[in-house]
Amino acid sequence: MRKLISLVFALALVIPNITSAAPFDIFNKYYPDFLISNIWQDNSSKDIYVKVCNAWWSVDSGTMQLWLKKSNWEKFTKTFQNVNIYNGGCVDYRAFSPSEISIASSGNYSLTVWIVIKSNRSEKNLANNISTRYVYINTSTTFYNNQYYNNSSYSSPTSNYNNQYNNNCNSSNYYWNPDLVVKEVWQDTYNNRIYAKICNIWANMSNSLNLRFDFILNGKTVEKYSYVNLNRDSCTSLYVNTTDFIQWYYNDNSVSVKLDVNNNLSESNENNNYFSQNINISCLRPDILIDNIIQNTNNNTLTVKVCNRWNSTLNDQNWSTKIYNNSNWNSVIRNHSINLWQNSCIDFNISYYEIWIPYNSYWYYEIKAETDIYNNIYESNEDNNSFVRGFNY
Repeated sequence: MRKLISLVFALALVIPNITSAAPFDIFNKYYPDFLISNIWQDNSSKDIYVKVCNAWWSVDSGTMQLWLKKSNWEKFTKTFQNVNIYNGGCVDYRAFSPSEISIASSGNYSLTVWIVIKSNRSEKNLANNISTRYVYINTSTTFYNNQYYNNSSYSSPTSNYNNQYNNNCNSSNYYWNPDLVVKEVWQDTYNNRIYAKICNIWANMSNSLNLRFDFILNGKTVEKYSYVNLNRDSCTSLYVNTTDFIQWYYNDNSVSVKLDVNNNLSESNENNNYFSQNINISCLRPDILIDNIIQNTNNNTLTVKVCNRWNSTLNDQNWSTKIYNNSNWNSVIRNHSINLWQNSCIDFNISYYEIWIPYNSYWYYEIKAETDIYNNIYESNEDNNSFVRGFNY
C-alpha cells in the first residue's frame, strides 16, 4: 500500500499538467492563481483593457468570464475563450469600449473588475480575482490645443503691430519653440514601474537635450535624466521604479511630474511643465514558501528547499526559516540575508542531531519547516509559509 501511495505522489510531481482533475488536484501547489494587475485605457482606440496575470501554475486553455461594475452599480460582462496564461505571465484583454459601458464623457471613473477562469484545474486563490481602480476615461477623438494662455487685453491695430509681428517671427520667440507636456501617468504593475507620457505639442526640437524630469509621490522626489529630441506632435515614455520611493505603496496615490526642471529647453510655454494625476499604485510582492524537505540517508541530513514563486525580494532583506521535529518539538533556525529572485530557490542542510533524530532509530518522525517566521517580508500570500513531511528513520 505504501508503494502505491509513493507511486501516485511521484506521478503527480512528474505530470503536473495532466488534464484530469483527480486524483492529482489534491496537490494544491499545481493550482493556477489569477489576479488583476491593471485596468487601463488605450489612448489610440479608447478601449478599456484589463491586465490579467497568473502568479502560479500554467494553464493550457480555459474560459474567462469577466464582470465590470461602474460606481453607479451598472454591471457588464464578457466571455473570453482559449485563455492561456503561463506561470508569471500576463495578458492584456480588451474588455469594453467606453460606449459599451455607457460612458459618454471624459472623466475619472471607479471601475471594479472581477474574473473567473474555468479550466482543467481549480484556482489556488480567488481573493485576488477582483480589483477596483480609478481610471481616467478619455472619450474625445479630437485634440484641442488649449494649453496656452491668451492675453485677455485687446488693442486695436496700430503701427506697433508690424513690429510685434516681426518680433514673433524671430526663431527665439515664443511661438516657434517646442512645448513639452505630460499627457498621462500610469503604473506597469508587473514590472513595478511608474510611467509618464511626455509629448511635444508645438515646434520641433532642433537637437537632443539631456533633460531632468522629477517624479513626486507622497512628498518624495525621484529625479530622472533622459535625452529627448521630439518633433511636433510626437511623444515618448519615461519611467521610474515604484520601489525608488519606498518599498511598497498601495491604493490611490497622487503622482506628479515636473518637466525640464533645470530649464535647459527654451519652450513656447513654460507654465505647463507640471502635471499631477491620481492613480492606483501597487507592487507585486514576493511569495516565499517551503517547496520540499528531502531526506539524505547517505549522510544523515535533511535538505530544506525554500523558493520564491512570485516577485523578487529586495535590498538583501533578512528573514529566517525554522525546522521543527514535531515528534519531540526540537527545532533549529537558519537565517538568510539574500535576494531571492522570482522562481528561484535555495537549499540548506541540517543534520539529524540538530533536531534530535537518533541515527538508525527505526522510527517515524514528522518534520515541519516554516519560512519568514518573523514576518520580515511582505508577501503576496502569507498562508503558505509552512510545509510538513514525515520520514522513517
